[in-house]
Amino acid sequence: MEAFLKKEEYNYIKKRLKDLNNALRTCNDYRTRDASRDYIQDKILSHLSHLLPEQKKLLDITALKDSHDIDVFLNQLQPYIFTNPPITASEISKLFKKEKKLKLPSSEVLERPCVYLGWFDLATKKLFIVHRYHQQLLGMACRLTEAKNKQTNVCALCHHMGPKSEVAFVSPLCKGNKNYRSIGFFACLDSAACNERITSTEKLEGLLKEVNNIK
Repeated sequence: MEAFLKKEEYNYIKKRLKDLNNALRTCNDYRTRDASRDYIQDKILSHLSHLLPEQKKLLDITALKDSHDIDVFLNQLQPYIFTNPPITASEISKLFKKEKKLKLPSSEVLERPCVYLGWFDLATKKLFIVHRYHQQLLGMACRLTEAKNKQTNVCALCHHMGPKSEVAFVSPLCKGNKNYRSIGFFACLDSAACNERITSTEKLEGLLKEVNNIK
C-alpha cells in the first residue's frame, strides 16, 4: 500500500497513543482499559475520517496492550507517512529576497521530512517558516520580540508549553496593498521538535495566509 498519512496526522496518532499508554499504565481494571482503547480508537478514526477502509484497517489499535505494543505499532506506520518534496535553497532565497542577510538552513535541515520548514537565525534573531500550501510556497520571517514575561508560553502551532527560551513571542510583517502591519504569536524556536508535535496545519496556514495577504 502506498503512503497515505501526512506527517501531522501521524503526530496526531502518536499523541493519542501517548494518552492510551498513560491509561494502560495507571489502570488495572480491564473494562476501563478497554473503554479507554475504544475511546481513543474512535478519536483517531474520526480525525482521519477521509481515509479509505483499507487504510483505516492499518490504524486498528485493538491489540495494543502496553507501551511495547504501541512502539511497534508506530514503527509499522512509518512507511505509510508521505512528505512533500524537499524545499530547495534557491526557492528559499527567492521567497525571502528582501532579507538582506538571509542565512539559509543546512542541507540536513532542508532534507529532513517535516510538516513545515523552520529555522532560527541567532544573528538576526528571526524565526523563518516555510510551508507548501496547495502547491504554493509560502513563508514568513518572524522577528523575535520581547513580550510580558511568563513562566511558560504556548506554541500556536503545536501547543507545546515551555519557557521563553523554548517558546518565544515572534512577529512577522503582513503584506498589504499599501501598508505593512505586524502580527504576533508564540512559536517554538526549535522547529524540528515542533514538527514532531504538530497535529494540524490549520493555525500555521491561517497565519501564513494572513502574512502573505491571501484570502
